Amino acid sequence: MPGKFIGYKDEIKEIEDTIIDFGSQPAANIAIIAGPYTGKTTLMDNLYYKFSLMSTRIKIPAEWDSYEDCEKALNGVQEKIVFIDDCHLLYRRRVGGFQALEKYLDHIATPPEHLFITSWNFFSWEYLNEMLHIEKHFHTHIHLHGLEADEIKSIIMSDYNNGEVIFENGDKNTIERYLIFENYPLRIKNLERTINIPVPKLNYSLLNSQLNNFLNHVLKKKPRQNEKEKTPEDLAFIRIKDISSGNIRLAQIIWQKSLHNSTIKVDEIYSPSFKTKLDYDTTFVGFLILSMGRVTPNSLEDAIGDEIDVIRSLAILRKNGLIDIRDRICSVNPEATKYIESLAKDARMS
Repeated sequence: MPGKFIGYKDEIKEIEDTIIDFGSQPAANIAIIAGPYTGKTTLMDNLYYKFSLMSTRIKIPAEWDSYEDCEKALNGVQEKIVFIDDCHLLYRRRVGGFQALEKYLDHIATPPEHLFITSWNFFSWEYLNEMLHIEKHFHTHIHLHGLEADEIKSIIMSDYNNGEVIFENGDKNTIERYLIFENYPLRIKNLERTINIPVPKLNYSLLNSQLNNFLNHVLKKKPRQNEKEKTPEDLAFIRIKDISSGNIRLAQIIWQKSLHNSTIKVDEIYSPSFKTKLDYDTTFVGFLILSMGRVTPNSLEDAIGDEIDVIRSLAILRKNGLIDIRDRICSVNPEATKYIESLAKDARMS
């Protein structure tokens, strides 16, 4: 049984309303679109559990490379509702790489007796929508955006008793509180070594909060009813939300790396930092992994061909902590998702 799911209330209600209406109205297939580590798998877990008596579930693995694999799973399905995870894994970025996906889309469009609830990686969805206009196959599109600070707080603090964690502003002086130092790697060729140089970065969350308080004081604004001054606990989760962009997996990592002796200091909250410069080929491989969510090295080589040395690029990405490879499955390090996305945008890959 999955745990209590927090967040995406409006999106869940829309999906549940579609399921409830199914039978009295024509099937309205659903596409759930989200970036890596934003909770779509957990959402699918909870929805499937709630409607398990009338549904079945198919999780598309990274190893499938033809429609026949998917067809075997779909054939003989008796349940009215079919949950299908990670549909984007059915395509490959190569000539003829859309055939399996196109057959799958044709299949789910034909049987009106089934309702298909599918999940997609956001980056793959954008690419496939541009190439194949896949949105037309789904009546309902559910986009899972980042969680808000209070939702992140509810998820993280559910593991703790009241008062178990202490929140403090920190011990830094006035100037230091507004600065965050991130390490910038500098390569010294003569010594054949790399050193980290701390580079200051403004703490925008704290600045914004302090500026609002100052303006309210200067303009003598009366606080709105029920509005109160933000506590260190409030500021901590606002900061975590800003750094993670509401990505729950990244928010949990930031929390764990910021928690010391049961204490969270707002001005010492961890912020991932990557300064590694990647060549175009390695950036493309990294972005392809980000777009697929999880993929095997063989699938990457099959998709890219001989144009790029995939093994070399994987080694560079792994060495710099940008990806993980476990059981022959490649995935992007949650801390590196925003960095790889930014590199891909700079290279005009997205």
